[in-house]
Amino acid sequence: MSTMNNNNRIGVENDSETVTSNTTQTTTLCEYLKRRKVMWITFTIIVLVIIITIAIVMVKTKKTNSEIPSTTEEMEATTELTTTRTTSTKRSRTTSKTTSKTTSTTTVPLQCNTTYMAQTTYSTDSGPFGMTVVDVNNDSKPDIIVVHVSTDTINVFLNIGNGTFTAKTSYSTGSMLNSVAVVDVNNDSKLDIIVTNIDRNNVIVLFNTGNNDFIGGTTYYTGDCPYDVEVIDVNDDSKPDIIVPNSRSNSVSVLLNIGDGKFSEQTTYSTGSGSYCVAVADVNSDSKPDIIVPNAGSNYVSVLFNIGNGKFSEQTTYITGIGPYGAAVADVNSDSKPDIIITNSGDHNVGVLLNT
Repeated sequence: MSTMNNNNRIGVENDSETVTSNTTQTTTLCEYLKRRKVMWITFTIIVLVIIITIAIVMVKTKKTNSEIPSTTEEMEATTELTTTRTTSTKRSRTTSKTTSKTTSTTTVPLQCNTTYMAQTTYSTDSGPFGMTVVDVNNDSKPDIIVVHVSTDTINVFLNIGNGTFTAKTSYSTGSMLNSVAVVDVNNDSKLDIIVTNIDRNNVIVLFNTGNNDFIGGTTYYTGDCPYDVEVIDVNDDSKPDIIVPNSRSNSVSVLLNIGDGKFSEQTTYSTGSGSYCVAVADVNSDSKPDIIVPNAGSNYVSVLFNIGNGKFSEQTTYITGIGPYGAAVADVNSDSKPDIIITNSGDHNVGVLLNT
């Protein structure tokens, strides 16, 4: 009996411990679920606060940007009939450190305030080709000088004021005149006329008499088909010399002025083929003018450096495009060094050779 009671007591104690353990586990689970619920509620509140804050910031940013004046940078490019305006608008807000850019392009009609009257024509001889406009009679009014490829004449139209000119005065020289320069070659303060004769392979000098008239017609031989002419002092003796490219003999001719408007026989220097133009300028900053010749048949430009006393080096060549026809020399990048500009007739473009 005693043993059975003890066994019964032990069983009751075990049951009590089991109940206590189950109760503890239930309490722990409830607390865990409560904590999870609190965490989810807290997370949801944080997300809502963030969303509301972002919305408020966006509204304020948009409102502030709409109140900030815009800075407009306009670049206008003028075409033949229209002007294209590109507008770049920049807005920024310091607090948000954001920048937005808007670019728009509009086309507006070109406002042209310059107009011209209908042309007034003055009759020339047949086949007017080369021309220059310069005051040849010292009355401070520019006159017109025209040479002709179809006849053997030079036409001079004197300016009589108010944009009107006299009828032509014709001077007979040689056939197929192509290019003309007007320079005082005999140091008498009167501008003389120098023309190229591509048919007879010479240059012709007409002296200004000072009485609205020209005399002379002194001829000097050149190479084959002298197509252009420059008159400039190349030997530093204060007397302008004659430089001519010969398009069919692949050379350039230099005729030095020996005084009183007379010139030495030509000195020729080899170039490429098809030389239709010449420019004379100091390209190497030694105070001596050099000769630049584009060669349309060789696709390069020749530079003949002035070595002093009216003499020139052999050509130095620089590759161009196809058919370089015209040439000019100017400092195009403001580095005080003259650059060469070439028209490439075969490529339909302009080439720029920068002076290094």
